[in-house]
Amino acid sequence: MREKAIDQRNTGNMYLLYTYEKLSDVERELTLGPGDMRSRLLSAFRYLDRLCEEDFPGELKEDYRWVIKKLTVQEPWRNYKGEIKVDAVEMTLGKMQNKTGVKIAQKLLKMKGELRREHL
Repeated sequence: MREKAIDQRNTGNMYLLYTYEKLSDVERELTLGPGDMRSRLLSAFRYLDRLCEEDFPGELKEDYRWVIKKLTVQEPWRNYKGEIKVDAVEMTLGKMQNKTGVKIAQKLLKMKGELRREHL
């Protein structure tokens, strides 16, 4: 029984380590990437998009949902056949004010710090 509990905890840590790794990639794009905050968020999203709500511990799930909601306010642009030509994130960032992008970036960096402090 004890071995099973240890295995579950280690497996949980592996998932949290993966989440932390992706948030580290996000942080690198946000801090070192070229362009304004909106273009850096677009680059960072390719790492964030590899995660889902279940990859975060309880208290960070709400932060993740907030970030995704803010990044997908606009609908994707579709052609006459209904095919997506510009996704929701690109559409949203194209209309977003830079200060809103900064708030999203701050939330992502806060999430990474909390994950490390509280769970790793």
